[in-house]
Amino acid sequence: EPRLTLTEVFSHVVPDTFPITGIAASREGLLVLWSRGRPYVMVGSGVEYREVGAGILRNPIGVAVTSGDTLEVADAGRQEIVTLAGSRLLGARPYRLPLTPQAAVRSDGYWFFSATDSSLTTRILVVDPGGSVRSVYGSFRPSTAPPRPGASLSPLDHGVLVTQTGPPFEALRLGPDGREVRISRPDTVALDPYHDDKLLLRPLWVGMSTLAVDGRYLRTFADARADRRVLFLYGEDGRLLRESTIDAPVAFAATVPGRQLLVGVRHLGRQEVVGYEWRWRGAPRIHTEKNP
Repeated sequence: EPRLTLTEVFSHVVPDTFPITGIAASREGLLVLWSRGRPYVMVGSGVEYREVGAGILRNPIGVAVTSGDTLEVADAGRQEIVTLAGSRLLGARPYRLPLTPQAAVRSDGYWFFSATDSSLTTRILVVDPGGSVRSVYGSFRPSTAPPRPGASLSPLDHGVLVTQTGPPFEALRLGPDGREVRISRPDTVALDPYHDDKLLLRPLWVGMSTLAVDGRYLRTFADARADRRVLFLYGEDGRLLRESTIDAPVAFAATVPGRQLLVGVRHLGRQEVVGYEWRWRGAPRIHTEKNP
């Protein structure tokens, strides 16, 4: 039967004292993990990691691997884009945002930030290589009680994918010029057969980052009541192609370009970073399996 097969290829336990906020991956398979508020990042290749940036970083909220082991880090504590080679500081350039930054990703030399005002309304800002800041998308309003920041980011080759974490679960592709392509959102009734108006105040579902997978877009929704995950696959034009449900407490956070590898965070009594190889089997449909 046509499907997308996911096969686990590695897992590594990460201490709960370092709750993973985000993961960046290079074409060579280098992985960088960061945790908001922790003054360092963890760098490795899947099963072995080392601390990088201690004594330099304060609060990383986004990381990009620019070449080899050279990193650019958006540091909300320093309010700078910090460049590291290993644990050596190569340079830093300041940025000044009119709002409080929550997360950041790099694309084509531009840094995209999700940032919030005092009401936790989220706006998407972009910092160009010269340090100029401008808004490229209006706002995502918080939709939970108590409110929390409403959007996550993931990188594209030429832009960023923006995902609303709460209802109505908007997702769109943005370029540095602000041009947007909307990805159709799932019907919240389809997400939960017991859906009613209370979902808008106390959502059972959390929308996780949208990821680019082989020219398509993969969205994952976590059920706050259980380990259930619902995966939606969209075409490049934003049309929904397939959906599937898995029972695994994993949040996919990054893809390794050219390696057919999805990387995520899994919680099975402990926190793990986990990698899955993916393979298309005919027309795209999603299925999971694990190596014995």
